[in-house]
Amino acid sequence: MGAGRADPWHPDRARYEFQVAEPMTGTAVAAFPGFTAVESSEGTLLRGVVAGRRDLHQIVERFELLGVTLLDVRRLRD
Repeated sequence: MGAGRADPWHPDRARYEFQVAEPMTGTAVAAFPGFTAVESSEGTLLRGVVAGRRDLHQIVERFELLGVTLLDVRRLRD
């Protein structure tokens, strides 16, 4: 079963993309284990699997603690 696909043991697991305004350093990206970072003309895109609503909120809080401007959050299709 691939990452982000429906998982009967973890029905809330899904792949997400987070767009931030700034380029992120390796140290900042390391605060999001399992996520990949891609630089874009509009900042940085981070993509990875989110385990559920609580995990999603913790990730958003982590951006705030790092002082990173979160522009967009999207749940990706399987």
